Amino acid sequence: MNDLLINDYNQDGNPDVLLAGNMYGVEVKTPRNDASIGLFLAGDGNGNFKPLNYMDSGFFLPFDVKSLLQIQVDNTLYILAGCNNDSLQVFKVNRLNGISHY
Repeated sequence: MNDLLINDYNQDGNPDVLLAGNMYGVEVKTPRNDASIGLFLAGDGNGNFKPLNYMDSGFFLPFDVKSLLQIQVDNTLYILAGCNNDSLQVFKVNRLNGISHY
């Protein structure tokens, strides 16, 4: 994991966590670390987190992610993912229907 964000993404009153990573730029004798597709952890408010399948959460980020940032435009929350040697990935947070790639 290279970065994470904490916010109440599913609007249940409890903090959730978004994780993203991978590492493609390694030396020749070490294989790249590319098994992450991103992860949404739904919090229950008691310190417990349940991983959600990317099909349920909408958060699918199988890139060499180096940074995550959340921004709000009007009343809409967006997640920006900076990916090494790739385009900026943008997700729109729909608090009722999950996260969607934008």
